[in-house]
Amino acid sequence: MSKKEKPYIVKKKVVTVIERLYNPKYGDDRICVCGHTYYRHFDGYENNRAVGCKYCQCSDFKEAPPMPKNFLSKKGAIKVLLSKQDQLDIYHRHLEETFNKKN
Repeated sequence: MSKKEKPYIVKKKVVTVIERLYNPKYGDDRICVCGHTYYRHFDGYENNRAVGCKYCQCSDFKEAPPMPKNFLSKKGAIKVLLSKQDQLDIYHRHLEETFNKKN
């Protein structure tokens, strides 16, 4: 036994932690493929960390494509009688249903 020896072997490690956080400039009203808005994928109580959608099993925000021009006619809806918000609501429900069927 050597008296010069230390009681511990010390190893130094550098650990990189990647945090995915809410970007306020991105746009809260952008819609995910799961049908829910961007900001619903973050936790305000946890420094706005990305935690996945609060309403479904979606773990990552992936922006949905814009509503196709012929989408409502395929659903049998009369576009002229629907407000723009009603049209978007129908599309968002469609996205939710499609996402839920896949998962």
